Amino acid sequence: MLPSKCSTTRIQALLQTHEEDRLTGTDLDIGDQTLQMNHVSFSYDQHHPILSDVSFTAEPNSVIAFAGPSGGGKSTIFSLIERFYEPNEGSITIGNTNITDIQLADWRQQIGLVGQDAAIMSGTIRYNLTYGLPGHFSDEQLWHVLEMAYATQFVQKMPRGLDTEVGERGVKVSGGQRQRLAIARAFLRNPKILMLDEATASWIPSPK
Repeated sequence: MLPSKCSTTRIQALLQTHEEDRLTGTDLDIGDQTLQMNHVSFSYDQHHPILSDVSFTAEPNSVIAFAGPSGGGKSTIFSLIERFYEPNEGSITIGNTNITDIQLADWRQQIGLVGQDAAIMSGTIRYNLTYGLPGHFSDEQLWHVLEMAYATQFVQKMPRGLDTEVGERGVKVSGGQRQRLAIARAFLRNPKILMLDEATASWIPSPK
């Protein structure tokens, strides 16, 4: 079957996308350093501003929450921190360093991001928790992060526990369960900065 015109256009656009420079910049351990957004303004196009003069400070070992309506710029803040985009005005710093001066690969390796649409791959629970991560993880470590993500109960009820197959694109688990697995995986990575972008939106409270 030949690709559609829309598919061909999308492929051509991807081929023309400039590759990110992931290696230029300094290596920096961002642990125990303060993250700051300093008077940041941003728009995807000049006619529709998304953020205007936004500032906040996130101290080490603290929890910061952003509240607001859909389309208010919460996900955009995370995208700017991840360096998918750069501010039109202002800066984002970690300690005394502008995040644009840090090697991109090193910066993103130290950040964990869990979104509302939690991706899950065909394979087992164990595989989805550990794929792409260096080293070996014991069952005890995996059950620990599952407990932290309130996922222990439903995994224990599965036919083979950690070795249960979740099906293509996770069809055998619910949206809320996928989100909990994604959060558990983020805990297993143990990032220096963990960002949750409506990562519990599909959770159903347990009956009391």
